[in-house]
Amino acid sequence: MGKELNSVSALPGRFSAFMRWWREELVSLLPATLRRQLQFSEHQLVCCFSEGSVQFADCHRAAVAGSVVITPDEQGRLSAAQQAQLSGLRRKAGEQVVLKLPAEQVLSLSFSLPLDAESNLEEVLGYELGRYAPFKIEQVYYGYTIQKRDSAERKLWLAVNVVPRKQVEPLLIQLREWGLQPAVLTAADADQGAATPCSDSGQNLLPKEERSNGGGSANLIVKLLLLLALLLSAALAAYPLLVQKLRIAEMQQQVDTLKKAALSVQSMQQEMERLAAEADYVEEQKRQYPEVLDVLENLTRLLPDDTWLERFEMKGGRIRIQGMSEDASSLIELLENSALLQKVSFDSPIVKDPRTNRFRFQIVAELV
Repeated sequence: MGKELNSVSALPGRFSAFMRWWREELVSLLPATLRRQLQFSEHQLVCCFSEGSVQFADCHRAAVAGSVVITPDEQGRLSAAQQAQLSGLRRKAGEQVVLKLPAEQVLSLSFSLPLDAESNLEEVLGYELGRYAPFKIEQVYYGYTIQKRDSAERKLWLAVNVVPRKQVEPLLIQLREWGLQPAVLTAADADQGAATPCSDSGQNLLPKEERSNGGGSANLIVKLLLLLALLLSAALAAYPLLVQKLRIAEMQQQVDTLKKAALSVQSMQQEMERLAAEADYVEEQKRQYPEVLDVLENLTRLLPDDTWLERFEMKGGRIRIQGMSEDASSLIELLENSALLQKVSFDSPIVKDPRTNRFRFQIVAELV
């Protein structure tokens, strides 16, 4: 269980290492001109004060790429030649300025805190530091490194470096007068002795609000590059899904078009079926009953010459005739002899017309 917790606790460090590696790989792909503008990511201008002089070193990956020792006058001013030397080294080293103190000027402490304090470590450390150093928290610059997490004992072991503010502030003021704004305050690694000025404790003793934003524009470029790489990765991952979505949308559009065409064809087919049914109905009606001309021709042959029609109506398998005749009462018998008519009868009483002296009749019959 303890091994698993240690593995989990080591994840942030591994992630930071991966991000550093990824950033270096991205920067290596840039043109040489832009890489030179971003050289701050690998270069630092390290300042080491000694008695009466200051060593400025261009540190590139823990190695000295260039160095100059400058001796200011009693008022802390630099000559024009010294300013030119410092400016030339600063242009090569980049904008990140590091003030490094000798190890003997820094109080190194090691103590433990409850493991739960890690979630709010800086605030807890501010309260606890007074127990281990003869200073108040507002009187010192300090930095810390987590050395060990003991899951079994629920303890967190810290290495803390402390330096009085009154010892460091004159040096910071002097650097600012020379146009240098330190971003890092660190101590030399005690194990290195008088080794390269690029070796340090790895702790930044400056509080966050006092750190300069040196190289901020270049830092922003690297962050933008990382963001761009993430966006490109997301775009590459999303591209197949986008293509598939577009294909589905295109296919859906085709389906909708075909569906509309199918509905149109279906509507036309239904209309054709309706018209065909109506035509069949008319044809069926024609087959069921005689033609009008046939009925009229039949009536013409059957009715006597003294009879004429004033009205003829044929509808729904029935006919209705109205006219005048000298012998209207004999018409029923004559019409019953027709092969096209049946159920012949008067639809109203026979009436004699005094003007013509003929009988007016109205007869109905069914078509065979």
